[in-house]
Amino acid sequence: MHKPHSSLEKDPSQNPLASAKSRQGFSIIEVTLAITIIATAFIALLGLLPAGLQIFRTTVDATNTMRITMHATAMLQAMEFSKISDTATNYTIYFYDADGGFLDSDTEPVPAYEQGRVYATRLVIDQQNVTVAADEYYDKTKSAVKALVVVGKNTPPSLDFLKGLKASADVAAMPANARYKVLPILIAKTDGILPK
Repeated sequence: MHKPHSSLEKDPSQNPLASAKSRQGFSIIEVTLAITIIATAFIALLGLLPAGLQIFRTTVDATNTMRITMHATAMLQAMEFSKISDTATNYTIYFYDADGGFLDSDTEPVPAYEQGRVYATRLVIDQQNVTVAADEYYDKTKSAVKALVVVGKNTPPSLDFLKGLKASADVAAMPANARYKVLPILIAKTDGILPK
């Protein structure tokens, strides 16, 4: 027996109102809300960008300063102990590139490296201030020297300051907000001859 179809059982694709409703997209309110949420998230992320860049720059500077200090330490350790306190060592300004790699110095400049100079460094040699009690062979003026590695940017104000350094007292008098890194290193005499 054949059953007559009621209007409720009709195929929805044949009903023009039902098919129009099934093809509808997002309303303008829904799209606006979605764009507002995404924009808010992007603005929050953009607000973090300057802080992230500052941390990155600080980290790169700290890494390069350590590389420069390691180079200065190796250079002084390779030097004859009696020549460490020479004027040539004490007043030379050394130049390094953006990665902290050694380029040249103001006493032996290489014109091709002039544009790549980013860091300027000065070694301020001083007598070390460590005392050893009850050691008859120990003479702190002949056993070790203290070198202060002063690292700054290769810009005119920085270079003028580095050229004006005379002793460790000048380094100690630097203002607290000076844009220089100062790292002390101790070079001990290792030639096996006891100082008299």
